[in-house]
Amino acid sequence: MDATRKSRSPERPAGGDPVSALAHALLDAGLGAGSRLCVAYSGGLDSTALLHALCLLRPALGFDLAAVHVDHRLHPDSASWADHCRRQTASRDVPLTVLEVRVAGGAGIEAAARTARYAALAGIDCDRLLFAHQRDDQAETVLLALLRGAGPAGLAAMGADAVRPGHPLGQAPLRPWLGIERSALLQWAQTQGLAWIEDPSNQDLRLDRNFLRQTIGPALGRRFPGWRAALARSAQWAAESQQLLEELALQDLAALGPARPDADPCLLPGSCTAWCALSGPRARNLLRLLLAQRGLGAPPAARLLEWWRQLGAGHDRLPELAWAGVVLRRWGGRLWLEPQLPSPDLGGERLWSPDGPALHIAHAGELSGALSACGTAGAGPGVESPSVLRAGCGPLLMTPCRGSEHLHLHAGGPGRELRKLFQERGIPPWRRLRMPALRAGGRLAAVAGLGVAAEFQAAPGAAGWRILWQDAAVSQAHHQAW
Repeated sequence: MDATRKSRSPERPAGGDPVSALAHALLDAGLGAGSRLCVAYSGGLDSTALLHALCLLRPALGFDLAAVHVDHRLHPDSASWADHCRRQTASRDVPLTVLEVRVAGGAGIEAAARTARYAALAGIDCDRLLFAHQRDDQAETVLLALLRGAGPAGLAAMGADAVRPGHPLGQAPLRPWLGIERSALLQWAQTQGLAWIEDPSNQDLRLDRNFLRQTIGPALGRRFPGWRAALARSAQWAAESQQLLEELALQDLAALGPARPDADPCLLPGSCTAWCALSGPRARNLLRLLLAQRGLGAPPAARLLEWWRQLGAGHDRLPELAWAGVVLRRWGGRLWLEPQLPSPDLGGERLWSPDGPALHIAHAGELSGALSACGTAGAGPGVESPSVLRAGCGPLLMTPCRGSEHLHLHAGGPGRELRKLFQERGIPPWRRLRMPALRAGGRLAAVAGLGVAAEFQAAPGAAGWRILWQDAAVSQAHHQAW
């Protein structure tokens, strides 16, 4: 995380000279001879100026230079824009990669295009990816964040050499011109005789950023001439505040203690008691850090406040907070963060044999068998119980399990209610609804996550079938490296 949160200061005195500012930024970042640089090249004014300035510095600094153009395919002329970029880079002996992306439609087209663009750029192999964002872009980003009611992370806007954890770009970029206004870049580009693309969508006032740029910006400039520089300074202060908040969250995270290596990936560190010992703002700050580390955005502030209030309620409650495809719950004195799954498809009875193909249960998980011997040590990933189903049980009927049913796990021992066994195994209620039961001859033979009934277990040392159950939410959390 520290690697992505180094310096976010966007400004370095450069007298408004784009080439000088770029040279300082490259040298400060240790980028010189042998460095592999790549410029995000849209073909517009700013990125054309950046490409040209890099080419001017390339002989003296000795870096390798490439360019990448992202075609969003949102405008009928986008193919011709890509051709323009090919001609411009070819004339400068700069290799160009053109990436085509698909942008989801809807009202948030700006954000969707930005997310798709960053996701595509994340795959570029280089030492540093350079963006031509300038002070006007930074000021507009701060304004948009203010209008969304963003906190310090949002008000920090764009970092000169950092991205927040979970950002789709996934790598630290370099934005050397956040201290230079667009008017200075325009003047310099004109003196250099540069040719660039004018995207007609930049005049579309239905887009929020264009509205600020074309309508609000000029009005602010008439009353507050230095508003862009002022907002850029505010972004810097917000970035420093955010860094302090993240450092505090890391301290609180360390105080919760390390997670066990075999812990469920959906369990958040620490007990609910430890979380509730923190002040509300401090606990929510820690939660935002953990969400960012998992590439997740924070829930709406009002709903998070209400959920935090419920967290201190009676222990018989199960407060839930669902947003953006995930759900946060309290159970068993711990906090659980899982993918939000639709209701499982366990309604119909299905025949299954452990020596047959794996059985995929929609939104619930996967049931499979592995030939083993009773008493063998070392259950592998996904194995919930060491007991082994004896061979020759015939086809099993898979059905939903009922918490009031009894399962005899030990020969001669009493049957135990499934709900109590689930409780002892630390399996939360919402997962139990996704766990199937297996029946043979009308009798309960096994339950996913609990084990095999004693009368159906293989004799010690005898071959049988180990029942493997992969929970869908846990598997997805593993896949997402939670």
